[in-house]
Amino acid sequence: VHARTKVDGYKPPAYWEWIRKIKTHLRIPIIANGEIWDVESANRCKEVSGCADIMIGRGAVSNPNLANQIRSN
Repeated sequence: VHARTKVDGYKPPAYWEWIRKIKTHLRIPIIANGEIWDVESANRCKEVSGCADIMIGRGAVSNPNLANQIRSN
């Protein structure tokens, strides 16, 4: 789930709390996305969204090793 509306586009912030609300209504795995730029924002996203899994986009473009950094933490 991309934590923004079409109107928001890619502008911060990502509304990770919306993902948590969506997650409570579904029984399928939910993957959180939006404004994940470093290990700290990945951990915060997981905490706020309640998701165990995240997807990184532009953060991985700006730091190609980001997924490994998150996994290693």
